[in-house]
Amino acid sequence: ERGGRARPLDRVQKAALRGSEARNCVDRCLDLRDASLDSLVHLEHAVAEFKGWRESVRGEREQRDEHSLFREYTRSGKAGELLESHALLVAAWNELTSELSALSEHLDKVPVRSRGRLRRALDLARSDLEEYLLGIAAWIPRDSDGPAFRPETFYDVETDPGGRDSLAARVLLPHEYLGRYYFPELLGGVCISATTHLAGSFDASAGYLGLDRAANPTPDEVREPTPLRTFQAPAPFDYRRVLVAVPRDAPPFQNRYKDVFLDYTRRFVRELGEKTRGRMLVLFTNAKDCAACGRELEPHFAERGIPFWYQRMEGVDKEELAELFRSRTDSILFGLDTFWFGADFPGETLEYLVIVKLPYGVPDRYHHAQCASLGSGEQRRAIYMPRALAKFRQGFGRLMRKETDRGCIFILDGRVLDPRHRAFLRELPLANPREPDANAARFVRGDTDHCLHEALAHMGMLTDVRRHDAPREEPKALREDPSPVDIAEEDIPF
Repeated sequence: ERGGRARPLDRVQKAALRGSEARNCVDRCLDLRDASLDSLVHLEHAVAEFKGWRESVRGEREQRDEHSLFREYTRSGKAGELLESHALLVAAWNELTSELSALSEHLDKVPVRSRGRLRRALDLARSDLEEYLLGIAAWIPRDSDGPAFRPETFYDVETDPGGRDSLAARVLLPHEYLGRYYFPELLGGVCISATTHLAGSFDASAGYLGLDRAANPTPDEVREPTPLRTFQAPAPFDYRRVLVAVPRDAPPFQNRYKDVFLDYTRRFVRELGEKTRGRMLVLFTNAKDCAACGRELEPHFAERGIPFWYQRMEGVDKEELAELFRSRTDSILFGLDTFWFGADFPGETLEYLVIVKLPYGVPDRYHHAQCASLGSGEQRRAIYMPRALAKFRQGFGRLMRKETDRGCIFILDGRVLDPRHRAFLRELPLANPREPDANAARFVRGDTDHCLHEALAHMGMLTDVRRHDAPREEPKALREDPSPVDIAEEDIPF
């Protein structure tokens, strides 16, 4: 309920006369509220039991088959408490929304102050409850025979990095749903994005968004094709102001080298941060890696007076991070998904962007459910790669936010040079020596020292760095390469 100590239902109960319609209605609301809370407690316990069962059988299953475990559990005879508590909660919330609506109608007869404000509070509570009800009911849809899971929906219990559970009922193939049901119903629409032109065309994005599905109805659909037109506007930025560098001596990003790779990442950021005195955004794809690197570097930058923040930093909410970074020009920020897209840091606030790892999605149960429906190859082509490439371009786009911006981008994941991952570099406006482009970023690959030198030269900082670093030798740890990667020139995807 909204309203803090003076909760709306309690206020109405105190003010309404015993035996009146309003008092009877609010008493039923309070009883249903208590019943809902009891059902919710039982449901939380049942969800914990399901998660325990799921963990116990995971070792017996292939990872690609885990997406069906929730359906299996609800049909196994072990889910009695889960199904019962869910049904009781849905029933209680259904009745409660009806009673709240009736109570709002009876409110004029209750001698209470600020009646208009109280009615708004009740209406907002009912609106929130109706939204929750839709979600909880969709999690386990039912018919007369029990659970009636739909083949086009993914059902599960998901846990976020903070340990909070969510009840998932997600459209399995969003592009199919959007193309078949959503876009054809619109009178018109415009989709605008800087990251929809992938692999030289709009085909991948049109498929991922369901636009080509809307434009090409199947024979069983009784509708006209939805007209689809595309337009690519010229780039507004002069990418000659950007340098993109890939250190070829970075350790490979593989599970067995992960600690070595993260150690290199920390040393790279430490060295670059000292030379540039900040103005740096470092994009991670893994929350634990971001927090671990942040905790280790925090005292280092504090000692040198360089403002430094990272997501999961104690005492700082992620909502504050953007403003903190923006308010201190010479600062460093480690960010996750929030800062790959939508974050805007024009001017001197951001001049050095570090992309730690290629933003491939983690193959979770939802991913494997899509693979089971589409086939792994088609899922990768239609969903997995368009998402990864769009996110990569979104990350790249954090640097150039206005025409006068300039800076350097470092990609530490050496896989970007591998032919198997060449699609990522093809998405960037990089200068091609074979086909000169007057509006393209310079691309540098070489050892770490070379990449740093070229970046500082690009920013006109070599003189300042030499003056400050003259007595200090280049850190030996940064020069050494524990696991060198040798990529032939002919493998560079141009």
